[in-house]
Amino acid sequence: MIVEWYGHAGHFIGAPTVGDYHPRSRDAREEIGFQRYFETMVFRAGEACTRPDCDCGLPEIDGSEQDFEGYQTAGEAKRGHMRMVEKYAAECEEAAS
Repeated sequence: MIVEWYGHAGHFIGAPTVGDYHPRSRDAREEIGFQRYFETMVFRAGEACTRPDCDCGLPEIDGSEQDFEGYQTAGEAKRGHMRMVEKYAAECEEAAS
């Protein structure tokens, strides 16, 4: 198994954290799911994108969620995201050895 970090926007690839959703106005934040404003999901990454209309190089995903955690605050989301990244990086390293 290979661990690779993608340092640019690629939401919903790997372990993205999304939230702080303001679809109607800057002052009216909405939940993105039941009792949560932020969430991290983990997906299994596939082959790198080579579509001519995109060619971003980010891995394609099959949409199967491997793990999930929801949060109420940006601080919780940041800490939770890092826990997920560390957890799956360690699992990948363990599987590779």
